[in-house]
Amino acid sequence: MIRPTRAAAATLLTALALTGCADDRTTADPVASPVPEIGAQLIHPVDDGEVHQCEVFRGTARLPEDKTLVLGVRNVDNGSPERYFEVVDDWEYPGDLAEWSGSQWFGSGDSSVGQRFRAEVLIMDLAEVRTAVRAAAEKGWHAPDNPAGATVAAHITLKRVPGRGPSECA
Repeated sequence: MIRPTRAAAATLLTALALTGCADDRTTADPVASPVPEIGAQLIHPVDDGEVHQCEVFRGTARLPEDKTLVLGVRNVDNGSPERYFEVVDDWEYPGDLAEWSGSQWFGSGDSSVGQRFRAEVLIMDLAEVRTAVRAAAEKGWHAPDNPAGATVAAHITLKRVPGRGPSECA
């Protein structure tokens, strides 16, 4: 027969096991789901890959409502520090960028064939991108440095090959 003190202890251990607070040798602890982090991944093209005059980039992202994605590229072989920026498709709707795509250009015609480019996926404030896109309508969007406050989420080096690129770039 179990004495009252042992019975109370057994009841307490059973309650702890049922709530997930007992020693993990008796029951599995419930695991809290990790909080999603802000970020973006680049799936295509891949590092050291080849690109045409225009290439469609694809990836995934997890962004808050006040952030969006921008593609940046610079030629690492021609000596120019200039970077050229393009917004991804549906950039105005960060919630729709879980799977994203966007086009980026690599020179004019086949003038840059054989040269290497560094391409970056940038996370930026949505309001700042709206302002930059309006200004770019007149003079294009380029600068020797990434925009202030931009976070580089992914970067790769690519080699330019001949050709216009995918039909989506037309």
